[in-house]
Amino acid sequence: MSGFYKIIWIIYTIILKIKHLIFFSSSYQSFCEVAHMQSVHQESFGKYKNCNLGKDIVIVGAGPTLQYYEPINSAIHIGVNRTYKLQDKIKFDFMFAHDYANGESKTMIQNISKMDCEKFFGITFGKPMVNRAIPECMTLGVHRYFISTPLNKMIYPDIRFYPLMDFHSVIFPAIHFALFTNPKRIYLVGCDVSHHGHFDTKNVKILDKNIDIMKIGYERVKEFVELHYPDTEIISINPVGLKGLFIDKYTKEFSPEKT
Repeated sequence: MSGFYKIIWIIYTIILKIKHLIFFSSSYQSFCEVAHMQSVHQESFGKYKNCNLGKDIVIVGAGPTLQYYEPINSAIHIGVNRTYKLQDKIKFDFMFAHDYANGESKTMIQNISKMDCEKFFGITFGKPMVNRAIPECMTLGVHRYFISTPLNKMIYPDIRFYPLMDFHSVIFPAIHFALFTNPKRIYLVGCDVSHHGHFDTKNVKILDKNIDIMKIGYERVKEFVELHYPDTEIISINPVGLKGLFIDKYTKEFSPEKT
């Protein structure tokens, strides 16, 4: 073999070794991420599997229709994000949050951390958005969880070993957790899927693309429930964007014209 071809062969061998190192490094990193996620989830969710069998759960979203909800005293309440502001009215058993984008988010996380309930703070699995991740120093005394990348087609039944679903709203991890506990009914409150902001402010317009993604998410939830939890009823209280998807129920104080 001439000197020229020897050089070519050496270069080729080096490139091949570099590719192998990159592959195995990436695989090792992925393995570590999965192992870490499963360890965290088994600690966070292990004791809750089927714990609400035969019970009712209310998922409390922050949509404007939340103001028409009167708490169901016998139900378990799972709140998300800014719904912590209603803790004097609603006795929350669980809280979910996974956004930390601005000063308001910091205040929200600080207040949720002080609540007398089980708290879960999330982060995107495999692609942590550093600029939106809840700082570790603010997670003392709370449970951690991972969400899948948005629009992931797979929704996994056993959240002890897989990330929770995400369709551009913290409501979806909360629903995923609620189903894991295997309740008789799940009431969706303040899950408006509309442009009309939140219960405490209406000057925030929800983007069309986010609404479209959330609608896809709820359709996936329905399919998932029909497959894995066919005995669990999903009931929308004062539905707006979800009208007709689940069982619809309206309170006396609410009328569609108000949204």
